[in-house]
Amino acid sequence: MSNYFLENGGKEIFRSIFDKYSTELHIMYYTFLVLWILSFDDHCQSFFEDPKLLVVQNIIKAMKNISREKLSRIGFKIFKGVMRWERCIEHMVDHEVIKVAENEAKKNIKDETFRENLNELIIILEQNARILSSMEKYEKEIATDQLHWGPCHTEKFWKAHVKKFEQNDFALIKKTSNTS
Repeated sequence: MSNYFLENGGKEIFRSIFDKYSTELHIMYYTFLVLWILSFDDHCQSFFEDPKLLVVQNIIKAMKNISREKLSRIGFKIFKGVMRWERCIEHMVDHEVIKVAENEAKKNIKDETFRENLNELIIILEQNARILSSMEKYEKEIATDQLHWGPCHTEKFWKAHVKKFEQNDFALIKKTSNTS
């Protein structure tokens, strides 16, 4: 049923809500609740993973615009729900959900379960950030013609791995230019 909603105008509804109401607490709260419910449905995986829909970015934007624990609690429940999908973890790492979660964890949080969930999310994202910024990840993207912007494209990454690109007569660079 939820996939039917998304495929028949639901994506546009979410886009419109985030565009117009990202500073309205009550609207964002109920929007987050719907997203949280959708995060339980495996048929909605492509919705959360689609980089063009900006789901992760819009959630972060709303949480930054509206600093309320009840909104953050639902936002991080959404993130926890979609962590079972690799591309969603990549989106969360790419869009620095770690920093948002760390900032939230510094606040005086009364709900111990929420604090535990935040800490768990931070640990998982930190582990994946190391993996996602590695040379192996970059090589996998090149091999599968799935090169996309992310931690592999930072100045720090290039400085750390510059010598590896010189190997085999710059084969990785040549393969990169063929995939673009």
